[in-house]
Amino acid sequence: MVVIDDHPAILSGVEMWYSASPRLITVVAAGASVREAWTAPGSTADVVVLDLQLGETVPAFSSLRRLVDADRPQLSTREENVLIEWFQSESKELVAQRLGISVRTVNSYLDRVRIKYANVGRPARTKASLVARAVQDGLVDVDDL
Repeated sequence: MVVIDDHPAILSGVEMWYSASPRLITVVAAGASVREAWTAPGSTADVVVLDLQLGETVPAFSSLRRLVDADRPQLSTREENVLIEWFQSESKELVAQRLGISVRTVNSYLDRVRIKYANVGRPARTKASLVARAVQDGLVDVDDL
């Protein structure tokens, strides 16, 4: 977990509260800004507790969004559609039929997706690893598979 708050008392209190939790919550990083806390080892955290104001009058979502999106590939809408359809289908042939494209085109879209994941340092060579990446990135929910 990463804790981000620009008030030292709040930051210390939240960090201590989670660290003392009997549920094995590990605070891997804490800081007064997104940039300070969301770098190694904070970049490995699964959960972020964020002060939405961070001393500003508007929420600081944009800073966090930029850092989170940095390791996510920018997939086109069609690439996402083909990927999700493939996850929910028995074969690439069925995907092609449902989307009105050729199997070769399905393969091209899937190859592009794999290349984009590799380019951001998150290779996904198999269908299982692509499913894992898509779930991690919020493209698909496990219940939808």
